Amino acid sequence: MIKRIQYIKNFGVYKNYRHSGTLPDFNNKNMIYGWNYSGKTTLSRLFSFMENKKTNSEEFPDIEFEIILEDGTKINHSNIDSFPFNVRVFNSDFIKDNLRFDSDDKKMKGITFDIGKNAHLRPLIVANEEYIAKARLKITDNSVFINRFNEFSASKFTNQARIIKNDHFNSLIEFNKGHLERLIGTKEEVLNNIILDQAILIKIKADSISKNDKDKIDIEEYANKLNDLIQKVSDFISKEPKAATQEEILDDDSDLYNWVRTGVRLHESKHLENCAFCKSDLIPERVMNLNTYFSNEAAVLKDESVELINKINAEIEYFEKIDIRNKSKNDLNESLQLIFEDLVREYSTVCKEYCSVLNQLKSIIEDKLTNSLFVTKTLPEMNTEVESILSKWITDVKKVFEEHNQIVENFKSNQDSARDSYKKHLVSKYLIDENYFEFKRKKEIEEKYHQIFNARILAKEIENKEYSDQLQSITAGKGELNMFIKMFLKREDIKIDVTYDNHFVLKRGDIIAKNLSEGEKTAIAFSHFMVMLDSLFESGKLLETIVFFDDPISSLDANHIAQITSLINSFFFRKGIDPDNPAKVIDCFLQLFVSTHNFEFYSFLRDANNIKRKKKIPTEQGTREVSACNSFFIKKVAIDSSIIEKMPSSLASYKSEYIYLFSLIYNFFESDCSIQNPNYILMPNAVRRFLEIYTLIKLPGNKGEIDSRIVELVGDVNELKILHHFSHFTSFEKATRHDELILRLPEVIADVFTLLGNDMTHYESLCTAINKTVFIVENS
Repeated sequence: MIKRIQYIKNFGVYKNYRHSGTLPDFNNKNMIYGWNYSGKTTLSRLFSFMENKKTNSEEFPDIEFEIILEDGTKINHSNIDSFPFNVRVFNSDFIKDNLRFDSDDKKMKGITFDIGKNAHLRPLIVANEEYIAKARLKITDNSVFINRFNEFSASKFTNQARIIKNDHFNSLIEFNKGHLERLIGTKEEVLNNIILDQAILIKIKADSISKNDKDKIDIEEYANKLNDLIQKVSDFISKEPKAATQEEILDDDSDLYNWVRTGVRLHESKHLENCAFCKSDLIPERVMNLNTYFSNEAAVLKDESVELINKINAEIEYFEKIDIRNKSKNDLNESLQLIFEDLVREYSTVCKEYCSVLNQLKSIIEDKLTNSLFVTKTLPEMNTEVESILSKWITDVKKVFEEHNQIVENFKSNQDSARDSYKKHLVSKYLIDENYFEFKRKKEIEEKYHQIFNARILAKEIENKEYSDQLQSITAGKGELNMFIKMFLKREDIKIDVTYDNHFVLKRGDIIAKNLSEGEKTAIAFSHFMVMLDSLFESGKLLETIVFFDDPISSLDANHIAQITSLINSFFFRKGIDPDNPAKVIDCFLQLFVSTHNFEFYSFLRDANNIKRKKKIPTEQGTREVSACNSFFIKKVAIDSSIIEKMPSSLASYKSEYIYLFSLIYNFFESDCSIQNPNYILMPNAVRRFLEIYTLIKLPGNKGEIDSRIVELVGDVNELKILHHFSHFTSFEKATRHDELILRLPEVIADVFTLLGNDMTHYESLCTAINKTVFIVENS
């Protein structure tokens, strides 16, 4: 159900309406009262938007609203298409849309008209006949694309299948027109079949025509040590050895350092007493000093440098002679040979950059030995990206080898898959290049024209009979219409009949009506609406429908108000629906709204037994009864602005609109006609409506306007200024304009009390009804 209307903006008189926060939520049954032009019909149009699940953006481009449903869902102008309930609205728009009149029918000597679908169907029939006439002229010309499209099946597909078999698959497969046609899918599928990546396409083609004559390749692990070497060099150059003895010539010349160190060890190991180079005697003290020199921290660091450089050289040699490069492309499947060749070419650059960083590490070690052996150094920023580049290269090569091994191992299934993809690619590319789907689309349009118009041309009489049957099926519902009209008007002599050409005609007795009153139009349209609702009831959908009536008694006299009330009270509340409790009265709607400007109708409907019947809600103690019907009041608060509020208790407590109007006028006059009075904007309408009822009560036989009845009541027209004001105030349109009348409200209302003073008994009774004392107004 609809819980509340949170706000409405830029929609008729609802310029900026927002729920007050204190206004009760909508109930199962809802009564809405408001004077003419206060905004009732505009509100019903909001419900029509919910019925159609779209707004009238052309007429109301800036409309904004929000509707809260019982479960908290919010429906607004942007998502109204998701409104979840069925809605049916009866208002002036429904009457206009569902009751279309033709000119006087000379044969019938009366006015014929269409109801409901007939009002829309007959113009469509004429439009279709005009369309068919134009189609006859076009149909012979609309075969161009059918003929061009048929060329595909006739010859083009055969030729293309031969090209695919011989030129693309080297005649290794069987492929003909039938194979090609089985590969044609939707345009989306065809576009997805096209292989855009040229590398993938080359591979798939190679796999499609390759032979299984390759061996699997053993895959080794290739790990680089750059990061480890960088860390070792960093640790090495950060060391700061202590010099125990000094040998400047050896400290400054690494070659001499290595030569002497080796020589000392050789002489000691061979137990030589003379220098093997110069034959001089070896002085033991000198040998001891050299051993001490070579055993200190600096010497150890130099030994470490030799080991580091050897490791770096080994790393360089490993990757300069890596066995991956010794593989031939011919060892690989044809689809991978080009990829492998690219990787081999790429390696020279990868290896060069990698070894360059290794050589840089060697230079850093040598610089430490030569220039800063006893000083801590920090490793400069290195290009470590070469490590990830080399690792990626190794991974890519292994991936190629792994893919090759998979191809060798799964050659048959891989080739079948590749051939399938390649065939789909070739067929799809051909279809796109040849604009196959555009020809197909245009061909289907032409075929549709042919199917539709040939059928209509060849079976025109049958088609006309179909339309005639539709009209007759609608006019066959005259019995239901007449039933509701009888219930509506409580008359036997008014009924609808059907003409020879399936129009409706209204009869009064046996005489065809030559014109229809507004009340009869309302009765016919309302009856049609009720027939629609009855159809919903029969299909079980009425119980899921929100129904909105906007002034269903418009243009009807007071005699019919009770009948309408009775009809609503009986139609929407029925027994025998609940199989477990046939005597239970069931609400035959999801939610019911009735708006009216007629207080008498509002009172009748409010007091109808089924409308005021309460509902039971579960509680912790069991169930309790609460009201199932809420009443609302639409009130104008400015010339072009209205609000929805709870029905005023003063109005709800009165059985008569007349007494309520008098209370408004009395309270306004009592407050010195202050512009701050909340009912200020309502007063012109209230005064006019009050005087209309008062003068009709006093003079029910005078059918003229208010001023003529006042003249008859007062006699001396000069006694009251009110006559001047109301001589131009005989239409509601004037009342809604805030012209000089609203500016002269104090003297106008004073005249009302002067007028009432002529009948003190009536005046005093009115005051008693609202618990007020009598005003005595001096006439000046």
